[in-house]
This record gives sequence, C-alpha cells and structure tokens, in this order.
Amino acid sequence: MIVQHQKEIVGYSITTNDAFQNCGKYIEEIYNKIKNEFKDLSKACYYFVCLEMFFNPKAPTHKYKVLIAPNTDNLPQIQGLKISTIKGGKYATMIHKGPYVNIAPKYKQLTEEIKNSNLHICGFPFEQYLNDPSIVKEEDLETLIAFPVSNHNMIRTVVIGGVLIAAVAVAFKLMK
Repeated sequence: MIVQHQKEIVGYSITTNDAFQNCGKYIEEIYNKIKNEFKDLSKACYYFVCLEMFFNPKAPTHKYKVLIAPNTDNLPQIQGLKISTIKGGKYATMIHKGPYVNIAPKYKQLTEEIKNSNLHICGFPFEQYLNDPSIVKEEDLETLIAFPVSNHNMIRTVVIGGVLIAAVAVAFKLMK
C-alpha cells in the first residue's frame, strides 16, 4: 500500500445504474464522443468510480461513473457527456495485476492495510486502468485501486466474504 496525494482529476463522464461488467461499453461511448476533439488521447486516463456505499459484486446493477480524463486543462462541452471531477487529496493505493474479475481480493487487502495503518476511508474508491485490454494480455492488465483516506474516522469499512461494505460512522470530533 502506498499513501500519496492525488491531484484532482477532471474528465468526461457517464453515470449509470448498470452491471459493473458493462463499464467498458460506457468507456467506449465516451471515447467515441471525445476522440475528434483531441489530437492525442494516448495519455488519457480511464477511471471507474463506484457510487454505492454498500457494494455487492453479485447484485445485478450498481450505480457507478466511468470517466476519461484527457491530458489537457481545457475541456470543451460535448453533448451527452458531463464534465466531472474526482476530488484530490490523500489516497491509499495499490496495484492489481491480472484480470479485472479477480480484483476483489486486492480490495480486501487494501482495506485491511488501511485499517492496520490507523487510517480511515472517507469516500468512494476509484480504479484507474493503467494499460489497454485491447493491447495487453489479460494476465498483464494493471489497475490502480485508490481509496480516499483520512486520519479521522468518518466512514467505517468491513469486508465480509470478499464483499466491501461501508457504513457511515461520524467521528466524535465531528459531533462537537
């Protein structure tokens, strides 16, 4: 686990309530809408952000956002897409190597390491896809998992049977 400061990420997004396995089609939809606006998308970053406090990978649908952040500061409005941000701040991160379907144990490992480091999760995690599944073999895929963390207990997380469950627990300091 690496704890680092992440800068704010700004990009084009689609928010949906669909099976998380379908996120690739939304990434492709965003890409197809923005590819003519930018000369070079080779350095663009691709993200998946779960927008649920109680994530059950076996549920048929999930609320999530996919986001593509072109490597530029100037984002023109594009019809059908929203310009969104992933807040900057302190994040605990870990790299998963291998197929996306095998990522759950890495989430469990990261949440345990966060807990053991006396840090507290304070928001929704995101995944950043570090290489292209159309170019590299499935076993060589690399995904950065990032949880926003704080030294204050604002959200308590529990992993049960490989499923991440988060419940809001307001810290005593915040109640004053």
